[in-house]
Amino acid sequence: MTRKFFGASLLCLTLVACGGEEAPKEEATAPQTDEEVIAVEETAPEAAPDSPPMVEITRVLGSFDGEVAGLGFTRSPDFGARGTLLAGNGEAGVAIIPLDEEATPSMRESENLRVVTLAATNAAGQPLVAVESQYPDAGSPGAPVLDLLTTSPSEDALIIVDTLEQEDLPGLALDLCFAGETLFRIGSGGDVTRIAISAGENGLSAETSTVETAPAIECAEAGEIAYLRGDAGGLIALDASGTEQGRTGAAPGTTGFAAMPLGSEDKLFFILPDGRVQVDETAFSFTIEGEPVTVTQLVMGTGNYGGAYREGVVGVLTSDNTLGVVSWLAIANALDLAVETGDAGTEASDEASVNVPAPQIDYPELPETEDVPE
Repeated sequence: MTRKFFGASLLCLTLVACGGEEAPKEEATAPQTDEEVIAVEETAPEAAPDSPPMVEITRVLGSFDGEVAGLGFTRSPDFGARGTLLAGNGEAGVAIIPLDEEATPSMRESENLRVVTLAATNAAGQPLVAVESQYPDAGSPGAPVLDLLTTSPSEDALIIVDTLEQEDLPGLALDLCFAGETLFRIGSGGDVTRIAISAGENGLSAETSTVETAPAIECAEAGEIAYLRGDAGGLIALDASGTEQGRTGAAPGTTGFAAMPLGSEDKLFFILPDGRVQVDETAFSFTIEGEPVTVTQLVMGTGNYGGAYREGVVGVLTSDNTLGVVSWLAIANALDLAVETGDAGTEASDEASVNVPAPQIDYPELPETEDVPE
């Protein structure tokens, strides 16, 4: 493509320089010898390297004012191929955005509340959402409250099924993520709390316990595994019981990450300082109308969300708070990754325990800074 465009440019310049008139005939020259042809071929410039991969965002959902504090996907319990993207929007509440373009987005609003972070999953086929907020008048300034919610039958509202009060929540949450039906919460001091959620006759119940592990600053869900990232960049993988499944060393230069379970292997997507995303050894850009965007948050949705999202969906937030979604099929095809995503936690199971293989969590080799696009 580059060579074809370059040739067309030279032709255009020739016509302009000649003012549209017939160019003077060149004097005849003697044909090149074999030695001269070989010399020309040996000095020909090398072909331009392949362009870095780009993935177009399938649908732009809109832009937010203020902070965006966490993203999460849920799937409908009645319509397996229909889903919703949730976005914590600070003092505005939680945006509830259906992936069905014909459905209308809504907001879960509340006075005197600021959403700090959220996470979402599906437990035994039912949407399960965790939203931590600050209520300045809840006993002391900035006291945290963690709500466990599910979606209404119409999927345009969130219904609280349980609430954890301040005494169960050390510090203010830095991040939340699920491993199956278990919620992990990272407090402001880096401490990790495991919140075991179970269903009973009176709805959900939650039991908290402290996880003895290294301090963390953020986490991401991959089916039955939660990945915790420390402030030095290293990752720890925990199963739903809170047992470590593996560790890896630091990867400096990443500003966030997300995880997608692909069969027996989890793929980790790291956000680079320049807004590109890296998986394995490949750094790529998300684009809107062909123009690269700077990514600040990613969230993965596994399973069938219908249509183009039948193999999974990815939510992308950019530096200007533009939120969009892209089908996993588009990403898998562009980056030569597995198409079928894992779907742990979305269906009921009679098994007493789940045998989770040790995940592959080696960090990729980050690209040199000189490769950063303009």
